[in-house]
Amino acid sequence: MSSAKKVIITFKKGSSEEEREQVLSDVKNQGEYLMRLGHSCGEILQQDNLHSTIMPFVVAQLQEAHFGSLRYDSQGGSHSTIEHVEEDGEVRIQPV
Repeated sequence: MSSAKKVIITFKKGSSEEEREQVLSDVKNQGEYLMRLGHSCGEILQQDNLHSTIMPFVVAQLQEAHFGSLRYDSQGGSHSTIEHVEEDGEVRIQPV
């Protein structure tokens, strides 16, 4: 089974609260299924900015395959709710 990734899911500004909650529910349901199989994944780690009017997003832990699927579905604005999905990581603006 592939590994888990910590990811940032950015929502479209015009998406409704219900649409965002549905995405969160899908992530959690994926996690519950994997837990029954003995794996840990599909967890919302941080959702303080879920209702932001500037940049609504959540931080989640997803199975690599689910991350790839969401990322593919959101490319080019084709997902109705998700604007962008990216792997969480350190950002540097100057070389070390």
